[in-house]
Amino acid sequence: MSRAGLVLTVESSTDLSNWQPLQTFTPTTTLNTFTDTNVSGRIPDLLT
Repeated sequence: MSRAGLVLTVESSTDLSNWQPLQTFTPTTTLNTFTDTNVSGRIPDLLT
């Protein structure tokens, strides 16, 4: 959650060292949902 009006950037990484921005947005409420429809793996897959 964040303060309304704060500029946020969602980033992704394939190696947790190098990050690339996916989307930058300014929320109008304190609760926002972001869904990456291009995701190639799941977190449990990355942890094993």
